Amino acid sequence: MKCIRPRRALVVDEQKGLVAMFPLFIHDGTRRNAAPGTPPGMLQNLVTMEVFAIRGGKIHQVEVFPFVTLPYGLGNGWTPGSGR
Repeated sequence: MKCIRPRRALVVDEQKGLVAMFPLFIHDGTRRNAAPGTPPGMLQNLVTMEVFAIRGGKIHQVEVFPFVTLPYGLGNGWTPGSGR
């Protein structure tokens, strides 16, 4: 995975200690420690919904819901420049 963009919370519920976000995972096909000539891995972007439970200032639990897979290079649709 090349990077995750954007890294901002969209919804914060302080009373329940929940944070929700829609990050874009960018998979650029690179593989760590791959031999020369190895074909690339996944070339795609994936938008998910994630909800974090915060207790005592630390992440206590994470729920991730797969949302949509996009062709590599496309952004998430609402953040300029998020695709690469």
